[in-house]
Amino acid sequence: MRLDWTILHEIRAFLTCPLLDMLMPKITMLGNSGAVWILAAGGLLCTKKYRKYGIIMLAGLAMGGLVGNVFLKHLIARPRPCWLDQSVPLLIAVPNDYSFPSGHTLASVRCNDPDRSG
Repeated sequence: MRLDWTILHEIRAFLTCPLLDMLMPKITMLGNSGAVWILAAGGLLCTKKYRKYGIIMLAGLAMGGLVGNVFLKHLIARPRPCWLDQSVPLLIAVPNDYSFPSGHTLASVRCNDPDRSG
């Protein structure tokens, strides 16, 4: 945990500024509940050529949500740093779920398309 705290405090020290304090919660919000990827999948579903990819994207989001947010987060139960060190003010409301695995990451990872060569 010492390395985690060092990294988190260094990020906070070097990246805190009014512009980023205003911008980052808005960027982070795009990843909440996979919203940006659900919208992208919806766009893919609207075209016959890419409908299969929209379905695959939605299935991947659902699996990531179920495996990551429902199962793994509760199995690993890693507390969020803000729960352990409440001295650092947050730019967002304090999250109420565990920190690992990251829901934003689960929604955003991309698998290689087996249909594409090269």
